[in-house]
Formats: sequence, C-alpha cells, structure tokens
Amino acid sequence: EVRSAVFGQCSPIDILPEIPHALKYPEFGKGFNYRWAQNERVVQLRVNVPPATKSKDIQFNIGRTWVEIWVKDEKVPRLQGKLFGRLKCLDEWLWELDGDGDDRHVAVFLDKSKECMWEDLWEKP
Repeated sequence: EVRSAVFGQCSPIDILPEIPHALKYPEFGKGFNYRWAQNERVVQLRVNVPPATKSKDIQFNIGRTWVEIWVKDEKVPRLQGKLFGRLKCLDEWLWELDGDGDDRHVAVFLDKSKECMWEDLWEKP
C-alpha cells in the first residue's frame, strides 16, 4: 500500500510499519559476566562464576524489582541491578550451579508478576 503525506499533516505512526515483536521485546541478551533469556512468564539469568565455586559460596538478594548475586569473598556482586519489571512470589524461585571450568555459572529462574515480555532486563534510566 502506498500512502502520500504532506509534512505536518500526517502522523508517522500512520505511515510507518509496525515494529516486529522480536525487535521490540527481545527473548534474550547478554552483558558483562551474564546472559539472560525470557518468555511471557519467566526471566532466566545465567551468571558466570569462578570454576571452583560451590553452591555454599553463592548468596542471593532478590526483591520484587531488583536482584543481586554474590560469590563468597568477592568485594562486589557478580550481578546487581533494578529489573525492567516486577517479580512474582519471592519465596518460590529456582537456581542451580552448573557447568565446568570457564563455563561455570549460576542459573536463576524468576517468575514475572504478570505475563508479558520485558523490553530489556534492566530498568531504563
């Protein structure tokens, strides 16, 4: 379909195509020291940890809108930030320590408070 517009008399929304869902709401991403993925209900975090890390060395601080993941004896958290959306029940979430060597990581599975895709993992400033 071809549309003609005179400057100032037509909104760009009327003539530009809709942004594809996968570009607007990414299903995965990565940052320094971590990867993440999402679907409508769950966000998954995979945070790299040192190869010798044991489950007792991992500590979590998770709130409705923020997350921190610490490794014992480190001065700063491995992952810290304010999430794009809210989390559901903070009493029920899963995590596992997986991988070997340089691929050693903590995987955390968090339920979203409402079923939707987030535009990003972190809140926009």
